[in-house]
Order: sequence, then C-alpha cells, then structure tokens
Amino acid sequence: LVSSPAAVINLRNGKSIELRYDSEVRRERELAFNSLGCDPCPAGEYMVSPCAGGPDTTPTCAACGGACPAGETLVEPCGATNDRVCAPEVHAACARKAVTLDVASLNAITEDHCDDCATRLPHINTALKEGYMACPLRLSAFIAQAR
Repeated sequence: LVSSPAAVINLRNGKSIELRYDSEVRRERELAFNSLGCDPCPAGEYMVSPCAGGPDTTPTCAACGGACPAGETLVEPCGATNDRVCAPEVHAACARKAVTLDVASLNAITEDHCDDCATRLPHINTALKEGYMACPLRLSAFIAQAR
C-alpha cells in the first residue's frame, strides 16, 4: 500500500521527513490483521489485538466508545481496528489530520542524535496526540521550537 504523504517537512539540516495520516496507518494495520485470517469483531466492537493465525481466528475485541462528551466532536468513528476518536471542538480540525512520526523521521529531526528512538517514539506520538499537536502544521511548529 503506497500513498502520498500527508505533509513533507524540510529540516534545516537538509533532510526532510514525510508524514502519513493516522487513518492510513490504521488502514495498513487492518490489512495486516486481515492477512492473519482473523474473524471480524462483532458489531459495536473493534480489534485490539489480532488472532494468532492458523487455527486461532479469534481476535481480542473491545466495545466501541459511546457518544463524545459534551464540548467534543467526533473526529473518526469506531472502525475495525480503532475506537472512535473525539476531540475538543477547537482541536477537531487538527485531530482529523493527525499524523504519526516514525523512527526515521525522529532520527532526521534530531539529526541522528536520538538515543533509543524506537523506545521513545510511542511516548512522543502519544504526547503529540494528547496535546493536539499531531497535525502537520502544529507538528512543524513544535519541531521548530524544540530544536
């Protein structure tokens, strides 16, 4: 599955990073789960972890969240591999365009001075999403300030 990047950020060190929308990452995850031959989750649930494959076709499922809390808007409905995503109304546009950093991007941002990037990356991506800074424009501004 090849797609065009959500954004390309050019760094001062001459490197550039390509960012992909979270929805594309989720779609790739769903395809990977499907390749194992997992049964789909029942209606109103999403797959948290896939089946083991082979004779084990039962994935681990969880119930989809209900309606968004007051003051928040639905950004993405519950899907095959993800719960619904809600965000405060003022951040909804950014949350709809959320991207995920990968190890290569983080190394480029830190000019290859990232000790144990793979371990830190999930925490950085979580913080960016929780702070509603995971859309390309806000991420670029954050990188500029952090550097």
